[in-house]
Amino acid sequence: MKKFILIVFALLLITTIYFLYSLFYFPNKSESVVVKINKGYSISKIIDELNKQDYLKPKEFYLIIARVVIPKNKTINQGTIIVPPNTSNFKLFFGLYTGEFVFKKKITMPEGMNIKQYASIFKKELDIDSAKFVHLANSSQIIQKYNIPATTLEGYLFPNTYFIDYGKSEEDIIDFLVNQFEKVWQKSFAGKALPLEMNRHQVITLASVVEAETPVSEERPKVAGVYINRLKKSMPLQADPTVQYALNKFSRLTYSDLNYENPYNTYKNIGLPPSPINSPSKSSIDAVINYEKHNFIFFVAKGDGSGTHNFARNYDEHLKNVSLYRKNIGRKNG
Repeated sequence: MKKFILIVFALLLITTIYFLYSLFYFPNKSESVVVKINKGYSISKIIDELNKQDYLKPKEFYLIIARVVIPKNKTINQGTIIVPPNTSNFKLFFGLYTGEFVFKKKITMPEGMNIKQYASIFKKELDIDSAKFVHLANSSQIIQKYNIPATTLEGYLFPNTYFIDYGKSEEDIIDFLVNQFEKVWQKSFAGKALPLEMNRHQVITLASVVEAETPVSEERPKVAGVYINRLKKSMPLQADPTVQYALNKFSRLTYSDLNYENPYNTYKNIGLPPSPINSPSKSSIDAVINYEKHNFIFFVAKGDGSGTHNFARNYDEHLKNVSLYRKNIGRKNG
């Protein structure tokens, strides 16, 4: 009987040592392993995926640890995980919960781009479905979720440089970007007096036009002031970028383009377009809220390569500035 007990004890001890050894050391692979964890995967399914790569075996052992050791409110991040060489089961298991192995990609979303352009960036960098991204960003259900008073999320995907988990879904990326916009608005602009009793949506819409008109941040309050003056006088904004947006054309406009019947054509319609035409920078939003007070109602590019503009109080002044622009362009092309 004693011999039997000793044998049982020895077996239990060996089993315990094996489990501990496997937990702290196995599988100790010499190469990296890539595993994709999709949204909605249970811990059981995640371990199944890792078992295929010889990690976290036996499955039942790690399920017990997950239930006993890990707090119930702790979840595993979805996305693509990259397990480096010589990673033990112990390090991998707890790294799943800390997000240590989730592959994050550095992505820059330039200011002034539209939804389709951002979709192309994410397709290239994160291998998402760009068509699905655009569809979701124009989905009434998604738009209502964020209480946006428009038919698109254009203007509400805040531009910046981010580290985004490789493997995030299109909807999750949109959710992240809209939340970034909300954070910036609440931190920098919420509670501030808005011009002409505008609401937030109108401010973002005008900011997107200002963004498209000038790359020079110091000039944006002045450009915003021109548009504010035009709105006060019930003059059409006559902003080329809104027509380009309507036509999905980003080259120089023709006279026939300016007659295009579309709500975004600010040559044909008085007031703001229905929604933003791009994702404006913080600088452009600030330029609208703190617009420069002046009497200018026209502006035209200088044409000297500076990216800046000449401003005019009346049409005669504007024609002189247009003439100067043409001379400068002629010199550059000559």
